[in-house]
Parts: sequence; structure tokens; C-alpha cells
Amino acid sequence: MTALRSHRLPLAPGLLAAAAPVLLLLALTGLGTLSVAHHGAAAKASEPQPAQPDGVSPLISVVAVGDVMLDRGPGAKIRRGGPEVIFARVLSLLADADLRFCNLECPLSATGPHDVASLVFRADPGAVEALVHGGFQVVSLANNHTFNAGREGLYNTIDTLRAKGIAYVGAHGRNEAEASCASFDVKGLKVGFLAYTQFRPTHALLSRQTLTKVCGQVRQAAGRHDLLFVSVHWGEEYRRSPTAEQVAFGHALVDAGADVVLGHHPHILEGVEVYKGGVICYSLGNCVFDQRDVEPMESAVFRFNYRPGVGLQLRLTPVWIPRATFAPEPCQNEKADKILTRLEKLCGGLGTQLLVSDDQAMVTVYAARSGETTDATGGAAGGEQGVRPGP
Repeated sequence: MTALRSHRLPLAPGLLAAAAPVLLLLALTGLGTLSVAHHGAAAKASEPQPAQPDGVSPLISVVAVGDVMLDRGPGAKIRRGGPEVIFARVLSLLADADLRFCNLECPLSATGPHDVASLVFRADPGAVEALVHGGFQVVSLANNHTFNAGREGLYNTIDTLRAKGIAYVGAHGRNEAEASCASFDVKGLKVGFLAYTQFRPTHALLSRQTLTKVCGQVRQAAGRHDLLFVSVHWGEEYRRSPTAEQVAFGHALVDAGADVVLGHHPHILEGVEVYKGGVICYSLGNCVFDQRDVEPMESAVFRFNYRPGVGLQLRLTPVWIPRATFAPEPCQNEKADKILTRLEKLCGGLGTQLLVSDDQAMVTVYAARSGETTDATGGAAGGEQGVRPGP
């Protein structure tokens, strides 16, 4: 990695004894432009980007959400109301981001096995329009449902995504040797995405046996990008805290150069850890799903703001997924408090203090000052994480 190496550091020595990494509430403001990505090549913004004032580095905003499953209940809603119904109520949380990412938890194919009673998902290819309407430019296919419709179903999914200009990571198409990094040009900076899974498919497998290879791929991608996201399908379903293996893998990915690790598979929220200046979101929970229990239908939108030389900021907005729609929508007051209170406990278990206000939350990782050096633990004299205005 290049630009982000400078902010890989814990709290300044004077703050270590007094504070953990802190998340506090901050409202989302402003509107931006949409970008379109193509797998295997850098993608540029679809509209001209405004020039930055001299001496001011650009602000990049990336939104990530959890599992998006467009079969079964959500598929029925799409057939009745059209694909626009899926993200209609959270467009205000998505529209002003430069990039939008999700874990696509189903194939998009007209052919192949399909048995929802046995959790063998296959959404109609037309459901891709829900992703288009939500403005998503990149999705992960590294999950345990990618091959539900067989290898041809995976290839059909990739063809469908390509036709809409949506990049994919964590799987490869007919004429590709292996999964590769999706790269975007955003306001003159390079933003990259990689994805892996602890489950099938094996071509993007993260395991103890493949960890060295995966970290090598992350290291190479980090060297080509200013900001690198690594998505991982891992852990145990409905477990509120990460396993020891998740923590070990997450730390290894940050050590290799990942700036943000995005976890999926548990279907519920897990905590956020700040490790050596990297942000590990152990589980983003669900975003579009039709599960019966309450907790899997409560989640959040994760927004990452990055400004070179300043740092990386994560903002969280609670959402819930009503069973009447199976589609996410913002929540306030008691519902928001419930989700954020749960996150406060989960993050606290990872050494992260969560401060809640006005139904949102934030964590900021500050850049080191010019000329500072990083020690073996990632620390640097004068660097800081804490409660200040973010990037």
C-alpha cells in the first residue's frame, strides 16, 4: 500500500491508558456522483469530478452493506413490485457515496439447481436491476451460495453483472485463471477490492493452508492502491463475537496491507476492531434477506470516508429489514438505540468504545504527521485515533 501506510498506528502514547478506539455519532451530509466499474480494469467516475482546491486532498466515500439475497422472499417482492423496491428506502444512505459494495448471497441465473427449502438459491437474472437501482458498482461472490446454481450458474451471474457494468470479486469467469482485484479510479486515487471465503468456492479460499498465498495477493494489491478493501465470508452463523480464527485472519490481512476488512456470513452484526490503523468489521450482518428471527433483520450501513494525509473514518447508520418488505430501511429512536446498544457491547469486547448519539456512530483513524516513523506494533509518536472531526 502507498498512501495509507502513514496512518497504521494505535492511540498516541499519552492516550493509550485513557481511551480505546472511539466511535461517535456524526450525521451524513452532501451528495456525490456515481461511478461504474468493470472487473479486471480500473473504472472511472461516470461524471466529471470537481477539482480539489490547491493543497486539499480529495475525500473518497465508500459504502458497504451486508448480505444481499434476491431469491425467495425478496425475489417474490421484486416480481410483485419491481426491483426498485429493494433499496428504495435507503437510497439517501447510498446515493452520495463514490463506491457501493455488497456481498451477493445468490446466483443470478435462469438455469441450474433451485431449491429454497434446502437453501439452494437462484435468483432471476432480472433481479440485478435491484443492484443497479441501488447504485452498487462491486459485489463479492466469495460465499457459500455462489455455486448453488452450478458452475454455469456462476458464469451466468458474472455475465449478468458484466452486462450492467458491476464489478465482481471472489470468483472468476469462463476465461479467467483465478479471481482478481477490482480496481477503481476515484478522484485521482486508486481503490481496490478483494474477496475470499472460508467455505466454497475453493478458488478464493481463505484457510490456514492458503493464508500465506492470500496475504501475498493482498500485499500485491495494497502496493497498487491507495485504499484497499478485503471482503471475507467467515465465522459462524448467528454468533455475536468473532472466532479466534477470524481475529487471527483479520489481523493477518491488515498486516498484509488491507485497510478495511469486511466480514460476512454470520447474518448478524459483529463488532468493529481497529488494529494497527486498519478497520476490521467482523460481520456486516444482513442487508436484504427474509429470515424469521429479529436480530438477523437488524443491521447497519457502513460508510468509509478516506482523505489522504488525514485518515480513514467509519460511519454507521442502523437499519432494519421489515418482514413485510425484506428490504432495508433506516430506523430511529428505540430501534436505532437497540442496534447501537448491541454494537456498543460487541465493540467493547474488541477494545473499541462506542459512543452513541442521534442514531449514528463513527470511528476515525488519523494519519501520522510528516516525518513520523512507525514502530513494530504500528505505533508512531504523535499519531492519534480518537474524538475529533474526521476526514
